[in-house]
Amino acid sequence: MKTKNYCLLTYLLLCAMATAYLALFYGYRQAPSIHLVETWRFWALIALAIWAEADSRDHRERIYRPYEFGFLVAMFSFFYLPYYLWRTRGAIGLAMLAGLLGLLLSGYVVEVLIYIR
Repeated sequence: MKTKNYCLLTYLLLCAMATAYLALFYGYRQAPSIHLVETWRFWALIALAIWAEADSRDHRERIYRPYEFGFLVAMFSFFYLPYYLWRTRGAIGLAMLAGLLGLLLSGYVVEVLIYIR
């Protein structure tokens, strides 16, 4: 597997662990450690930034990579990731962005679903 596949797998696992942790605690009506959840989210976003940097190597003709491209992606990934996905994948990239954000916020969706139940 390539680095970009490992990064996406890491992102998926971190989001799943955070969602399972939140579901477990909210299911028992306990307060989860927000610091732990935010740490998981931080590392998930770092994995996503590393994925974007590694994936951009395959799209050199569409994306200009300046000297410190990794730093650019890490610091401005909130703004750069939608642009990158749109530029490299078109409308499918925006659907991918929605899916990635959905995974990141799935713990809060599970919280609402447990609260409604």
